[in-house]
Amino acid sequence: MDDLEVGETARVNHDECLAGEDTRRRLYITRPQANPDAIVAYCHNCQEGGYKKTGTHTTYRDHLHPNTTMPVAQRVVDTVTPPNIMIELLAQWPIEAIAWAFKNKLTQALCSQYHIQYDPTSNRVYLPRYKRVYGASNQELMGYQLRNVLTNIKAPKYLTVVNESDVGFTFLRAHLDEAPESTVAVIVEDLLSGIHVVEAAKSLADLNVVVYVNYGTKVQLDLLAHAADLGNVMVWLDNDSTHVRAQADTMARTIKLINNKCWTYVERLHCDPKNARYDQIRQHICDFEWAKNAHQSDFKI
Repeated sequence: MDDLEVGETARVNHDECLAGEDTRRRLYITRPQANPDAIVAYCHNCQEGGYKKTGTHTTYRDHLHPNTTMPVAQRVVDTVTPPNIMIELLAQWPIEAIAWAFKNKLTQALCSQYHIQYDPTSNRVYLPRYKRVYGASNQELMGYQLRNVLTNIKAPKYLTVVNESDVGFTFLRAHLDEAPESTVAVIVEDLLSGIHVVEAAKSLADLNVVVYVNYGTKVQLDLLAHAADLGNVMVWLDNDSTHVRAQADTMARTIKLINNKCWTYVERLHCDPKNARYDQIRQHICDFEWAKNAHQSDFKI
C-alpha cells in the first residue's frame, strides 16, 4: 500500500475474513489526510478494522493531480489532546453552528455541562467522548468527535479521534445518588441522543435510566454484555435506513443470547432521540417499562 496517496481509499478482497470468503472487495484501506504516515483499514463484511503506521510517506502526484478525496473518519492516537483553541460560548459560534445547535436542542447550559464547544481551526463542533458521564462529572476523556455543521461543503459528518484504550461507547446516567431499583438501559446512536434521553429521564423518579452511546450502528459485544446485565434494554437508533433497522434487531437478538432473561425492545419510530421532545422520550421509556411489567405478570399467571 506504499503507493496509496494521502486521502485515497483502495478496495481489496479481505483474505481470511471472519465473516466468510470475501469476493466483493469489501476491505477498505485508507491513508488519512490527518496522518499520512499511517493507513486505516475497515472490512464491511466482518466489521473489523485496524490501524498501522507505515513510516514516512513520500507523495509523488500532489502538485500535478490534487487529491480531492475526503479525510478518514476516525484516527487512533496514543494520547488524546483536544484542539488548542475553542469557543465555549454558544452565542459566539458561527451562524451555521448556532443553527445546528438550535436544531438539536442544545442550550448554553447543556453545552457547558457536557463540554461541547466550537473548534474554529476545523470549522466543526467539538463533542468530547468520555467513558462515563454522571451529570456534571465527566470521567476519562477517551477521545472526541468534530461534527461538520457546514452545508455547502462535501465532507465527512464526523472526524473522530480516540485513544487506543477507548472502549467504544459512553455510559451516561440520569440519577446520580440513590437510584430507583427498576433500571432501563437505552442504547442510542450518537452523543446528542444520549444527552437528551438522560436529561428527559431525570424527572422519572421511579426509574433508573442509563444510556449507552454506541457512536454509530456497529454491534459492540462489550456494550451489549454490559447492558444485558441490567435486565431491561431499549434499542433506539435513528431508524433512517434499512441497514440501521437491521442493526438494531441484531443488537436486540445478541442481548437475548447474552442474557435470555433480559427484556429487550427495539424502538421503531423514525424520530431520532435527539429530535424528540422530552415528554415524548419519557413516554416511550415508561411505555417500555409498562409493557415489560405486563408481560412478566402474564408470564407468572
